[in-house]
Amino acid sequence: MHNAFPAAAVILMAATAVSAEFDGIYRQAADSDCSLVGVDGGALKIEKDVFYGVDSTCNMTDPVPVNDMDAVLYTMRCSSEDGAWTARAMMVHGADSGLIMVWDGYAFKYDSCPDPDASNPVTDSIPVEAQAAPEAESDIVEPAKAVVPDEESVPRESETPDVLTEEPEKTESDAG
Repeated sequence: MHNAFPAAAVILMAATAVSAEFDGIYRQAADSDCSLVGVDGGALKIEKDVFYGVDSTCNMTDPVPVNDMDAVLYTMRCSSEDGAWTARAMMVHGADSGLIMVWDGYAFKYDSCPDPDASNPVTDSIPVEAQAAPEAESDIVEPAKAVVPDEESVPRESETPDVLTEEPEKTESDAG
């Protein structure tokens, strides 16, 4: 009994570390809004052993690392307005840093959302004075406007020369 507590603590820490590796926000589709979690058209989120899906939440329990794969099999204890259920799901790190989630008979690929708190090396390298907003309205450049001719200014077919049937004029250098 004396060694039971340290062994349980090691197992608990390992389980937490396994599920934490999938923490993140993932797009449901290419045009998903990453700022909206748990709704249609938004994103999915995994944080601290909890999966936040569309109108449902699942506790990710009993993690089992999959041999020779960057994947973990979980028991998902889920609930929504429609009730509660339990299912098995496998989480796999995608080759592109996204998430592949496999439920019984279904596989889903989710791209990672950008971390809103992460630094951006492109904008971080721009001097502060260059990032400042324009000081006066005169500094704002309006976009170019396309001008579409009206019907009267477009030549009619009878007024347009037929360049394919007209012969070019011959010059003295052509006579040579």
